[in-house]
Amino acid sequence: MHKREIQDLLDLIRPKSLLQSISYILDWDQETYMPKEGISIRAEQQALISELIHNEATSPKLQSILSKYMHLSNGTLKKEFSQEENAILREVYRDYLQESRLPTEFVKHFKKVTTEALHVWKEAKQKRNFSLFAPHLEEIVRLTREKAKFLGYQDHPYDALLDLYEPNITTKILDTLFADLKERLITLVKKRSNDPKVPSDFLSAEISYEGQIAFSHKIMKDMGISPDTCRLDLTEHPFCLAFGPQDVRITTKYHPNSMIDTVSAVIHEAGHALYQLQLPKEEFGNPLGEPASHGIHESQSRLWEVYIGQSAPFWQHYAKELELAFPKVFKKIDWKAFYLAINQVKPSLIRIFADEVTYSLHIILRYELEKGLLEGSIEVKDLPRLWKEKMEDYLGVFPSHDAEGVLQDIHWSMGYFGYFPSYSLGSMYAASLWNRLQECFPDMEKRIACGDFLFIRDWLKDHVHSKGRLYHPLELIEKATGKPFSADDYLCYLETKYPIH
Repeated sequence: MHKREIQDLLDLIRPKSLLQSISYILDWDQETYMPKEGISIRAEQQALISELIHNEATSPKLQSILSKYMHLSNGTLKKEFSQEENAILREVYRDYLQESRLPTEFVKHFKKVTTEALHVWKEAKQKRNFSLFAPHLEEIVRLTREKAKFLGYQDHPYDALLDLYEPNITTKILDTLFADLKERLITLVKKRSNDPKVPSDFLSAEISYEGQIAFSHKIMKDMGISPDTCRLDLTEHPFCLAFGPQDVRITTKYHPNSMIDTVSAVIHEAGHALYQLQLPKEEFGNPLGEPASHGIHESQSRLWEVYIGQSAPFWQHYAKELELAFPKVFKKIDWKAFYLAINQVKPSLIRIFADEVTYSLHIILRYELEKGLLEGSIEVKDLPRLWKEKMEDYLGVFPSHDAEGVLQDIHWSMGYFGYFPSYSLGSMYAASLWNRLQECFPDMEKRIACGDFLFIRDWLKDHVHSKGRLYHPLELIEKATGKPFSADDYLCYLETKYPIH
């Protein structure tokens, strides 16, 4: 990293990133290899690390150095800086305000509660029993309401939480965006879910763990991900964590009779991994070496998993690869059969397995429940019932037990209220990026059909990844695509791919 005028600030904030990476290592270990009985000490370890991170982010020394360059009362700069330095100061100040509003003891306690809750959630999901998890979720909701008050908001407590994940997005924006989206998607789902079913039994063939993981590694390699910088492991809920510029961990869940679910999760998380690996390495430890937002992060995973990974040219290439790898299962299964089988509109209970058309309805459901919990119009004990009612209203399906309903996601156990909207925003951002990629590369489909993906990786690096937090999410999308963000690209994409006959 070249020396900057604000180098003293950069040197001071780097330890926070190092501590955060240690916390991620503990998270990854807990989700992969940690023995069950290690949870009590792990909760203490995470509480301590969260306290240290918070102390770094709110230290008097940080306040002193920031005040050299800007007025802390309103965030205005005291002199002119370069564009990059402006962005660093803006984002460090933003992070400082958020962290300084949260008391240290609160941060420590919140981390301990959520670490223990995550452990209980796993057991509750396994036993399909929400009542085991409910007391822990009640405490998390209570603490999250406190968190919103500490952070501050104008119109709705949910705004304070949204801002942690997606800068400049509010409930007013989402209410308008999601209202139109919900109406049009429900109409599309009702029309297309009655389509004649296409043959898909071959997707349920049993494929060994070793075979699925080997095939997943091949796709990761084709995407430009090296085993020297990224490893793949198993867990209950797939995720991606970055420990540093060249150490990223992704996970998937093994589905013996649904290879496409295992592989799709890998492609999704590999999209996240590419973003992390292509951030400017020399900027690690400051905002220019960090993702722009969770929604932008999700746009990368959705772009790879859905727009590319569920496209016709993608399976023109990989149907042949599957036949070579598993001839007994996929012999004479052509790419058209694969494409049609994995792109059926079929309302399902589980969000991560949802088709493109129904996916955002899963997110809207969660958004509505989270808002209600935060404002007090919904109680935790009512979640299973409300979940079932909304699933039936929006998608026409009804969970038979809690594991395929209210317990299916890990997020609430971790205290990640305000996170879910990023998934739908990510799908919308991805549509805008996809349109721009098609404009830049008229031969893109032919190249994908030949197994060439590196030009997409490189374009994303130049226009998204390398920017870090230089721009806010909506500004980044506009600069990458050449036009302001709207949901039109997303709806146009869906209604073109899945026309109402």
